[in-house]
Amino acid sequence: MTIELAPGHKVELMLSSPLILASGMIGYGDARARALDISYCGAWVTAPIGLAPRSGPPTRAVEISGGIVLSETGQNPGVERVLRRYRALWRRMEIPTIARLWGSAGEQAAVAERLETAQCVAALELAPDEDVGPDG
Repeated sequence: MTIELAPGHKVELMLSSPLILASGMIGYGDARARALDISYCGAWVTAPIGLAPRSGPPTRAVEISGGIVLSETGQNPGVERVLRRYRALWRRMEIPTIARLWGSAGEQAAVAERLETAQCVAALELAPDEDVGPDG
C-alpha cells in the first residue's frame, strides 16, 4: 500500500503506511529503541526544532473535554545543534523524517529554510501559535 500524503502538491510525499510516529516519540531519532521496528511506519516526526535553543519544562499531556492535548513547551537545542547531531541519522532512517517546527511564524520559516538547505527532511509539521491554547 502506498499513501500520497500531499496529493496535488508540487513535491509529493509517498508513504508506505498510514502510521506516522508522533512528534517526539523517538526524540530526534536518537531515542529509538532497538526493539521498535519502524518498518511498519510510513514516517516519523521529530521532537520540536526551534531557531535558537530553548529550555523549559518538558512537554506534558493536558486533559480537556473530549480528549487529551499535548502541551509542548518548545524545549529544544536549536536547529544548528540538531542538524549537527542528527542530520546523518535522518538520512539513514528507513522511513521519511518529518521535522516538527517550533516558534513564531518567522522563526519557523527560518528553521524551514535551514532544513531545506540541509536536505535531510521530507516534510514539515508546524507548531500552532504559542498564544493559542486548547480552548482555541
